[in-house]
Amino acid sequence: LRRTASAPRPRAPVSQQLLVAFSNLVDFANPQHRVLFGATVPGFYFLLRRSEYLMCDGRRYPYCLEVRDVKVADNEGRTTLNYQAAASVQIQFRGSKNDQYGQGTARMLQKASRPPSCPVFGDILLMKNAADLGLSLEKPLCSLSNSWMVSAKMMNAALQLAAQHADHDQRLYTTHSLRIGGATALFHGGAEPTTIQYHGRWRSEAYRRYTRDPEQRTRRLTQLMASGLTMSTATTSSDH
Repeated sequence: LRRTASAPRPRAPVSQQLLVAFSNLVDFANPQHRVLFGATVPGFYFLLRRSEYLMCDGRRYPYCLEVRDVKVADNEGRTTLNYQAAASVQIQFRGSKNDQYGQGTARMLQKASRPPSCPVFGDILLMKNAADLGLSLEKPLCSLSNSWMVSAKMMNAALQLAAQHADHDQRLYTTHSLRIGGATALFHGGAEPTTIQYHGRWRSEAYRRYTRDPEQRTRRLTQLMASGLTMSTATTSSDH
């Protein structure tokens, strides 16, 4: 069969550098900016599907993260919104598109070395916003008001603006770039494949196509593969 349309371009993964570029564009005195950036950080660190935290095509999914689903805690396990005292953040997933029986699961991450690219920092922004708005526990975590929340369209626009400022091809960035960016970061950080699969809540090995091999990593492959030849040559030389 002849293809009548060009294949869709693969999405580019969001990197830590792009998250920092995004933070440099944010006015943290602006509540909407804080929420948008706050949503970006767990999107990356928790490998979120867009339906798990954003409004998608005018629809909010039943399992979309709510205020009650997030807990920021100190080293004693006590709830806190003080970044200095905070040590970890836990997200309770009440479901997802591949959780047919709504069993749910939880994921926890520790605080990063410094903000703003830190899962604890991002979720504190969202939880403080919820407190400022007086949101009930069942309201969306990424709410901009009592009746309005961050949409996938808004997130796409924000990521593309950050990509443009970082001299990347903005057409390659969407909400999916956060999920695959988190998977890619885990992969290059040395995480085991099963850890990536578990953290991203994949039922299959589909995540493997989202782990990228940047140039700096592939440069080492010839070196690693040729190391045996080097050892063999050295051994042969010593035999004469």
